[in-house]
Amino acid sequence: SHESNETGDYYPLGECMCPLIVLRNANNSTSKPPGCIYSCESKNCTIPDGEACYNISLLEYKKVKVNQTQNCLLGSCQNGTCVPDGQEEQCYQIEE
Repeated sequence: SHESNETGDYYPLGECMCPLIVLRNANNSTSKPPGCIYSCESKNCTIPDGEACYNISLLEYKKVKVNQTQNCLLGSCQNGTCVPDGQEEQCYQIEE
């Protein structure tokens, strides 16, 4: 991969270096983000197409209790939208 310390207009990901908010799951598979758009330093950043996600709104995400599982719809990101694939798994929030 091409790495450089220079900042330029060529690097759309350069401004989206914030850590993703994610939900853990009971299956111990990869943690996934709620939805496919996240805020980073007042910019909206889009998760790349094909990445796994939970089809859950930020509002719903904020209601998820720490260490208390709930059903989360699985999906994959398409143009900033988490498109559900019909599967679900137990997910939960962890303490920051």
